[in-house]
Amino acid sequence: MWLTLDKFTFVFWMAVLSAFLSFFLIVVAVKEPERAAGSRHIRNPISRAELYALGAPYWWIVAIGALFTLARFMPVSS
Repeated sequence: MWLTLDKFTFVFWMAVLSAFLSFFLIVVAVKEPERAAGSRHIRNPISRAELYALGAPYWWIVAIGALFTLARFMPVSS
């Protein structure tokens, strides 16, 4: 903002243009790798056993983060 002398529209247009450029590059330049001939398609790479293996500290952090995220959407009484 300092470099653009507080021109909000210019800053927002730069953000929009960079987003479209990123999307365009992903669509055009990124190619999916070829699968091996005998490989099977894996529908979900994360199993329940792997989720349980993350442990309690991980899930506590996820729960606290979810609470903080929900707190942003609570209406504030005036």
